[in-house]
Amino acid sequence: MTRCAAEKIHIGNGRLMLSLYVKGHANYADNGKDIVCSAVSSLCTAFANTLLGYGVPKSCIRMKEGNFLVKAYIVENHKLCEGAFDMAVTGLRGIAEEYPDYVFCASGVSH
Repeated sequence: MTRCAAEKIHIGNGRLMLSLYVKGHANYADNGKDIVCSAVSSLCTAFANTLLGYGVPKSCIRMKEGNFLVKAYIVENHKLCEGAFDMAVTGLRGIAEEYPDYVFCASGVSH
């Protein structure tokens, strides 16, 4: 099962803290045929690439098979980064609602 946890905190003075952690394989189907895992991976990759495009340091993003972590303090482009975060979390929640046996978003997932 894929598990997700997200947090967004407005620190003030235009600063923002974003955290998104996604761990595990969905196990909906065999490797290479798992549409649920593919959807989650696509969202995470798009979110990471968007943040990098907005100037978030690569050191704030960790991606490897079965694990994804973003923990970043956003100073520049905070509205754009926040929009990307909201899109990613909304997408993950939608996948969890559609496939509840394969994706779980922590009840405290907020945005």
